[in-house]
Amino acid sequence: MNVMNSLSLQKIESADEVYELLSQEVSRLQELYVKCSLQLLEEEENLVGPI
Repeated sequence: MNVMNSLSLQKIESADEVYELLSQEVSRLQELYVKCSLQLLEEEENLVGPI
């Protein structure tokens, strides 16, 4: 489910909930960053050969 959709469907009751949601998003963004970085490195190796 899209994060924005899930956020719009629930009412945030406290600062702790905001912190938890932001923490989850940071984790997802970090995972995506690593995945994209590894993919770019792989594509570079395919273009120029092993480093």
